[in-house]
Amino acid sequence: HTATYRALKVLPGGAHAQIGLVHHHITFAAQGKGILYSLAAYMAKWTEYLWAWDVIDRWMMTGEFDWKLPVLGSWIKYQDPAGKPPCDWWGVNYYSRPVVSWWLQPSAMPTEIMTDMQYPIYPQGLYDAIKRSSRYGIPMYITETGIADSLDDRRALFIDSYFKEVMRALADGYDVRGFYYWTLVDNFEWATGFTMKFGLYAWEPDGSTDRVLRDGAKALVRFYKTLPDDIASLKAVSQAAQDQVGEDLGVEEELVQEGAVYVSGEPGEEKLHGVPERAEEAAAVLALG
Repeated sequence: HTATYRALKVLPGGAHAQIGLVHHHITFAAQGKGILYSLAAYMAKWTEYLWAWDVIDRWMMTGEFDWKLPVLGSWIKYQDPAGKPPCDWWGVNYYSRPVVSWWLQPSAMPTEIMTDMQYPIYPQGLYDAIKRSSRYGIPMYITETGIADSLDDRRALFIDSYFKEVMRALADGYDVRGFYYWTLVDNFEWATGFTMKFGLYAWEPDGSTDRVLRDGAKALVRFYKTLPDDIASLKAVSQAAQDQVGEDLGVEEELVQEGAVYVSGEPGEEKLHGVPERAEEAAAVLALG
């Protein structure tokens, strides 16, 4: 990145080019605590590390890239002689906070709503990714987020709660410049073919369905049609919404209405929000073992 950035900037017109980086921001959590979940916690820790957010974050802050592997130690190590790498904007790819069960399978915290990709809807993580990335001091874009939902019964909730987290970030002063949704039309996934329905528009490769707008996608249409185009006005609208419906713009209440217990906070410091009896059930499971 560093070499490419500097080479492009010295080309004719390169000084005006905006060159950034995109990273998939993903954290993992074990479904519970204690002996029963010790292996799951270890797996979650290393899986999160291998997705390299901590590695990239350290590089962005210091210019030091240190890729380590279990047992083998440092595998790739590099220090940029100029210090922090040059970067004009930062791209946040975010879908969820996956959960590992005690039998090392994809799971979810109690009553979290699962997507077809076997990770839960977790809007808090998008806000957390924005907050952490803001330390780089450059504009941010949500360059990828979306849901696989073949029944189209969770898409509206996903869009509404995730988009509101971006508005919450704007209201709190974070420099988010854009929101790109994955994806416009049902696509081919490398691991699952055409089975995962991410598209705002339904499409089938056999021609039986050709670009039909899903009902759940209309939530995003409403946001794009009703919100202002310029950042300053959007920030003002977000702050006004925050004043009226609360700091999280009603995301917690919306998830609770769908029957979910909203789990937020760092591992070991989780906070549970929602219907009291369900929150008690979730707390019991989180403390299991």
